[in-house]
Amino acid sequence: MIKRRCSDGEPIIRIDGYEANPDLIPLIPDDLKKDLMYFYKQNSNLTDRDLYIQIERHFGNRLLLDVCIPNEMHTGECVVAAIYLLRTKGKKTLAEAMSLN
Repeated sequence: MIKRRCSDGEPIIRIDGYEANPDLIPLIPDDLKKDLMYFYKQNSNLTDRDLYIQIERHFGNRLLLDVCIPNEMHTGECVVAAIYLLRTKGKKTLAEAMSLN
């Protein structure tokens, strides 16, 4: 399930029970961020659900090995963090970039 809501003025992305957490963005290595951004430029028209599936398909192993395992996180958390990064266009908060699909 995909939900978008506002909490104290800050929009939240929640996908399949995992809520976007901006604190996770620094855990994504810079080279992976670049690859994700490049991928997103080509696929920015995808819905949140389709983007989730495609990120997991194309970057799942890297997210798992570089972010999830070292930080004891679930893959879903890492994928949602990646979506947050992409949807905010690198801004610090989702509110700054709120022109979501």
